[in-house]
Amino acid sequence: MKWIFPLYRNYQLQIDKPKNNIINSIQYQIEKAKNDKSWISFDTVNYKKFVIDGDELIINLFSSGSNPFRGTGTIKAKFDALDSGTLINAQVIPYNYMTKAGFWFMLFFMILFSVLIMYTVPGLIKYLILIALYIIVLSIQYLVVLFNRYGLKNYLKTVLDDLGLKGDLIPKV
Repeated sequence: MKWIFPLYRNYQLQIDKPKNNIINSIQYQIEKAKNDKSWISFDTVNYKKFVIDGDELIINLFSSGSNPFRGTGTIKAKFDALDSGTLINAQVIPYNYMTKAGFWFMLFFMILFSVLIMYTVPGLIKYLILIALYIIVLSIQYLVVLFNRYGLKNYLKTVLDDLGLKGDLIPKV
């Protein structure tokens, strides 16, 4: 699975607030969202999907009918205490089990279609058709992952802004 790690993106943000204050405010927002029993929410951040594990925040996002263009995947943010504030190390993972299942489902049908093309189309044109098919389908899958990564980064910025944590996310290599 090492080949998939380049799809991840890591970001850092250093802020002046103490780590405990940040985690307490996130926990307060999570409790407030869980106590809200309404079906429809017009908030930009859905705190019901947040999980705090020690000093790490985990956000699992799925696109939905009400927000179909939101990124799908996981955001993991780890809070490290510094002398002058807090360092937030965030990791954006632009896929989940649905994205993986979609990829394998598409690959299965591409292989079936390839066998069909190999036995029905005469000459060298079948190889050009297959090469074009694989390039197009795999490019679309890769663009979906890039789109998800961009959407998750924007959602992370929205979450940080909603918590009052202003600053620029610096890409970490």
